[in-house]
Parts: sequence; structure tokens; C-alpha cells
Amino acid sequence: MPEAHREGGFVFQIYLPPREHGPPHVHVHKDGHHLVIDLGNPHTPPFPLRVSGMPARDVVRAVRIVEANKSKLVAEWERHHGA
Repeated sequence: MPEAHREGGFVFQIYLPPREHGPPHVHVHKDGHHLVIDLGNPHTPPFPLRVSGMPARDVVRAVRIVEANKSKLVAEWERHHGA
């Protein structure tokens, strides 16, 4: 699982095919908790898809980090999954 970004104690990963599939998203890990964030599209901002034990304040922080790094994360997704 390639690490796409690391910031503020969060690790953002993109899982690889064939196990993974669209829509474009990242897996976020922090302190043993897991979150999946949909990267959205040009008209839709990133949003949480699944939360596994992560506190709400960390979910909000992770979504903000994804918003700030969306173009980088989308490029990483496309690099591993195709455009």
C-alpha cells in the first residue's frame, strides 16, 4: 500500500488493484484508527466514506488535509489505478 501523504500524525494510503476499486479514495490511519475518504470530483469536495473508531475531530482534520492536497492525492490515485 503506497503512502501518498503524511501530515499531522495521519498516514494517507492508496491501496492497489486488483483488490481496490473506484471511486477514487484514500485510506487514512492514525493512532490505530482507520478512515476512508472519497476524493470527490471537480464538483464535489472530499467526504468520509467509512470511519472505524476515529474521533470526530480527527475525521474533520483528515478531510481538511485531503482538501488541501486533493490534486496530489488524485494524481497518486490515477498513477496506481489509471485515469
